[in-house]
Amino acid sequence: MPDRGQWLIDQLPLAMLDDDFLVRFVGIFQELADGYMLQVDNIEHVIDTTVAPDRMVRALGAWIGVPPIDPSLPDEVQRRIVREHGQMLQWRGTAMGLRHLLEMITDAPAEITDTGGVFPEGEAPDNPAHVRIRVESSGWTTEDDLLDLVRSELPASVSFELSVGDRTIWPLVAS
Repeated sequence: MPDRGQWLIDQLPLAMLDDDFLVRFVGIFQELADGYMLQVDNIEHVIDTTVAPDRMVRALGAWIGVPPIDPSLPDEVQRRIVREHGQMLQWRGTAMGLRHLLEMITDAPAEITDTGGVFPEGEAPDNPAHVRIRVESSGWTTEDDLLDLVRSELPASVSFELSVGDRTIWPLVAS
């Protein structure tokens, strides 16, 4: 901790500096305040994914909506996931945003085809928006978590199909 001197004690009136008990008592508050000031001085590093503690990186990820990150993943992978997810928030709900998110999670190309678009008033197709998604694997997450992620990323009015490898995991097909 940097030595800040006796910044709080030095603010006491001169007559109070002669009271040893008062100086020691104020010193307790100065010591506490020094700890808080150190935390404030380092706040930019606590939220920087390149240097934040591992647990803080996962907490930052949860705060911005990253799916739960497996703590057994390599440290740099966890940091990349949080950093890239934060950069892609502006594209949330779009095909580009979903593709980037899925490729980040699976570490492989994601195929997305959709019927959506932006149309002039009265020219939108009658069929509801539908998205087909195909990935090779669920990557570092489970298939259930991947399905939940896709559900959370697509607008509620959009139907979708999700395939992992050669299997369709959504919609469920009755056997």
